[in-house]
Amino acid sequence: MIYCTATNYGKNFITFAENAKGLIEGFPGEVWAADDVHTSWITKVKGVSKTKAEAQAIVDTAVDVEQVAWDNDPQPIEETPIDGDSYNVDTCNSYGGGKGYRPGDVTLP
Repeated sequence: MIYCTATNYGKNFITFAENAKGLIEGFPGEVWAADDVHTSWITKVKGVSKTKAEAQAIVDTAVDVEQVAWDNDPQPIEETPIDGDSYNVDTCNSYGGGKGYRPGDVTLP
C-alpha cells in the first residue's frame, strides 16, 4: 500500500481504468491510500508521497478537527425516533434532523 496527499479535482481524478487496476481510497485530510500499482496515478494527480505514519497523522488531525466541530455544534441531537426507528442518542440521530453521526476515528489500511 502507498500513501499520498492530493486534492480531488473532480472528473477523472480516479478513472474507471485506474479503479479497475487496483484500490484507490480516500480519507480525511485529503489522504489517499492506493495499491502499489498506482505510482503513476500519484504523479498524475500531483500527489505528495507520505509514509503510512505521516498519512495517519494527517488523517488523525483532520478527524480531530471534525470531532471538535461536531462537539461544539449547538444543534441538538434528535431525541425522538421517526417512524419507530431506533438509534444511539450518543452518536447519531434518526433521519429527522439534528446533528447526525459524530465523526469516528479512522485507521489507514
